[in-house]
Amino acid sequence: MKATLSQNEVRLEEALKVLWLREEGWNEEELGPILKHRITEKDFEELVARGWARRDSQGWELTDSGRHLAADVIRRMRLAEWLFTEILRGPQGTMEESACQMEHILTQEAATEICTLLGHPQFCPHGKPIPKGKCCAEKRMVPSPLFVPLPHMQVGTWGKVISMTLGGHRVSRVLASFGLIPGTEVRILRKHPALIIELDGTTLALDHEVAERIYVKPLQHKSTLPKV
Repeated sequence: MKATLSQNEVRLEEALKVLWLREEGWNEEELGPILKHRITEKDFEELVARGWARRDSQGWELTDSGRHLAADVIRRMRLAEWLFTEILRGPQGTMEESACQMEHILTQEAATEICTLLGHPQFCPHGKPIPKGKCCAEKRMVPSPLFVPLPHMQVGTWGKVISMTLGGHRVSRVLASFGLIPGTEVRILRKHPALIIELDGTTLALDHEVAERIYVKPLQHKSTLPKV
């Protein structure tokens, strides 16, 4: 864990986060929970003074160095969201608030450990992209990561769906109509040319791009089938 940050340092990290999220297309209503930390124009001006942001007629934007720092803040935040909402679990609002607090005390080393333990998720539980770390590029793995994208399961193995970060209601509704929702246990029957899974006695073919955004917890106690 990091040493405790001063309130000024916390506000600067929050200001960096706001500029990043605005680039992602978040509106002011969505940014409300972050802006309640009383981020002011002075905080953005300090980002400019430090070379982390610049201002033009359209407002503030991140510099290259500021974007690098903001990516680290966003990475810690979204990994913390995974940790609190999918592992520790609890009331949704409480868990998200805890994740927002934890992002300011996580070191890069701790974030790497969490990322590796979770199997290097590409998206947070809300479907937003997680900036990659060095561990993701190196594909560091623990013997049994807690969660993995569905295509990373071996043929014949079972997993319990933990999160589906599909980013669109239509795809989610279609998959739900087949019974594919968080909590469902699935088995990988085939991976090529299409990913074929079994669930509740039926089979379902998935596009690999969709399957990569479905995270499962491997179920080691389930039996396996010969690879196809």
